[in-house]
Formats: sequence, structure tokens, C-alpha cells
Amino acid sequence: MTRIHPAVVLVPMAAFAAAAMLTAQDLSRAPSRDRVDLAMVAKIRTEGTTRSKVLETFSYLTDVAGARPTGGRAHKQAADYVRTKLTEWGLANSHLEPFEFGRGWDLEKFSLELTAPRYFPMFGYPQAWTPSTRGVLAGAPIYVADKTEAEITALGEKLRGAIVLAAPPQTVFQLTDRLQPADTDQPVRIGGPEPPAVRQATSVVPANTMAPLLQKLGAGAILRPGTELHGTLTVGGSPQTPDGAVPTVIVMAEHYNMIVRMMPTRYAAVYAFFLESLDAASERLRNFVEKAAKATLVGDVFDDAATGQGLLNYFLRAINCGALTEEEAIHYSGLTIAELRSGSFVKILNNRQNL
Repeated sequence: MTRIHPAVVLVPMAAFAAAAMLTAQDLSRAPSRDRVDLAMVAKIRTEGTTRSKVLETFSYLTDVAGARPTGGRAHKQAADYVRTKLTEWGLANSHLEPFEFGRGWDLEKFSLELTAPRYFPMFGYPQAWTPSTRGVLAGAPIYVADKTEAEITALGEKLRGAIVLAAPPQTVFQLTDRLQPADTDQPVRIGGPEPPAVRQATSVVPANTMAPLLQKLGAGAILRPGTELHGTLTVGGSPQTPDGAVPTVIVMAEHYNMIVRMMPTRYAAVYAFFLESLDAASERLRNFVEKAAKATLVGDVFDDAATGQGLLNYFLRAINCGALTEEEAIHYSGLTIAELRSGSFVKILNNRQNL
């Protein structure tokens, strides 16, 4: 080890000495300056200004392939495209080299909407490697950022299949990017930018504890706010996310904060709507099921199933938002638990006809 360090120092010194000797000996024969190959410069300039493939390549990778989580369809699509283009441009032995990574992830379909007290399309994006939801989730969200682990656990069945707001409103925003290498001759950090000096408020239960807790309780989806302003979203994810994890969506901060602000008044308004309409809806559904069953039994054509489905949906939505329990819905509607959970007025009629 003691001999290696001097050797590293001596190599450039020897090279410098040899270069110095060569310069001294050949100084009289050396040209006064390097000659510029203007023809080659012109060719390079022509390639860059008239035959450049930079914009074409950039457009394909960002606009056509889009986001490219490692191992996913878009990742392979982009890699195949680049390999093909390199071969077309004359590079020999252009090929892909596989490596061990794990499962990929692709987003097939996603939408997020506010449906009450008004319709409003919301802006969000699922975290990479998050699992799919079990069908369409609808109902009033449940805010748990201010609750302890015991309080969240006590919510029990109310969280099953629910949309959960797991973080406080976003009040601290990422306003600066990291310094780009082209903008300085000094070393720059890699990865994300420096976080803001002011700390963002966090949930009572840490995120790494809340996620498995909500999974255990059967939550349908978790919403969290983004950290940027004006619709900008930075979405990460991990290939180590377990298959049974709760689907997680990062929502534009302004939209997430709006939902949190609406929670107290929205709950009051939604609950009041369902409870004030409960008696009338109960009587209508009971009468409607009876009328429809009789029409079926005597062979009549009962063509107003959509109205019956609408009355059934009233009770399903009341359960989803927490205004009614399943037991209360069964009591008021006159349906069985199996009929209620079927979610289909037509199935209810068909099953009763076969009794």
C-alpha cells in the first residue's frame, strides 16, 4: 500500500516531463497554431441544424411513451425505440442488456371526481406500483390526519372501502428546483431539490404506520396532497409496495385542501339530506319492490327498473358516506343483507321471483 500512492503521483509527473522534453525538441517544427478543419465543422453544423433527431427522440420518449417506471410497458417501449434508432443511425451492435429488477407497473385507467355538493373533476395521479381499487369507490371521504392510532382503529367498519384523507392540508410548498449542472461550474446535488426550511404539518400517526393500519381496516383508497403549486405534481412510488396495500393517489394540493375544508359542512349537509329523506325513500322502495314483484308474477312487463335502482342506490350511498349503517339500511328498506350488498335491483327481483 505504501508503494501505490507514490506511483499514482509519479505517473503524471513522468508524462509531464516527457511532454516537456518533446516540446523543447520539436518547438522549431511545431505549427504556430492548430489548423481548424472548416469542412468538418460545416458537416457537424449541418447535422445539428438540418438533420437533428433530438426533438424527434425527445417527443417520442415524453409524448408517446410517457412516464416510464422501470420494468413497465412504457419502459420497454422506450428502450426498444432507442435501440432501433441507434441501429438506423449506423451504430453497430445496438442491443438491450437485461438486469434483475422485479415487477413493473402500468397505469391503465384512472379518474377522480367530486360529485357532491357539486360536480368537479379533480386532478391527481396514483403513486407508481400502487394496487388497483376494487371497482369504483364513491362516498364521503373520511379525514384521519388529526386522529390517533386508537381513534382510527375505533372507526372500524366505517373505514372499510372508504376514501381516506390521510394528511393535513398542504401549507408548505416546494417553490425551487435543485441547481442544474449546466447552470454552474460547481458540484450540484443529485435527486430532488432541497426541502423548504419551514416544516409541513404531518398527521398524528406517521405515514409508515398509518398505511398498514388502513390496510388492516380495509380502507378503499388513500388520498394525499402534492407538495407543489398550480397543478404541478411530483409522484413517486416503490416496486416493493405489497399487492395488498391500500391504493394511494397524490392529489393537486389546491384540490386536496378544498376537500378538507369542506369536510365539516359537507358531512352535515350530506347527513341531513339522507336522514331527512329516509322515511320517504324507505316507503317508496318497499312499495316499489312489492309492485315490481307482483308485476313479474302475473307476467306483466315491468319496465321501470331504473327507478328501483335509483331508490336502492340511495341506501347504498347512505351507507358509503356513513349516514346509515348496514343494519339501519336493512331495517328501513325491508331488504336482506344479501339483497342490499348485491347492489342490483334487477337481481333482487329475479331472486324473489324464484322463491
